[in-house]
Amino acid sequence: MAVAEIDAAAGEETVHLAGRDTIFIRTDVTDEASVQAAVRTTVQRFGALHVLHNNAGGSTPQDNTVVEAPIEEFWRVIKLDLFGRSFAAAAASRRSSRRAAARSSTCRRPLPR
Repeated sequence: MAVAEIDAAAGEETVHLAGRDTIFIRTDVTDEASVQAAVRTTVQRFGALHVLHNNAGGSTPQDNTVVEAPIEEFWRVIKLDLFGRSFAAAAASRRSSRRAAARSSTCRRPLPR
């Protein structure tokens, strides 16, 4: 298992708690190149990528109602929650195993009628 996390202490703690063949990869999900590197490292280490648990997101003390939150906080959240998840899904889809790709909703076989 690979743990992709921006916070090194949290990532290392997760690796420790996993108690099996687990690696930590420092990753900033708001940076597409960082996400692609994490996926590449995972595939190199484990041979394939079979599952993506994509749960990036988070709040800060500046988070507030839509009327009260500073615009900088709004864009930080959009970058983290929307772009981060999109970057991860795209990178994982590009590097997934052939078997997983064949079962994917992106396969080009026509649907039965």
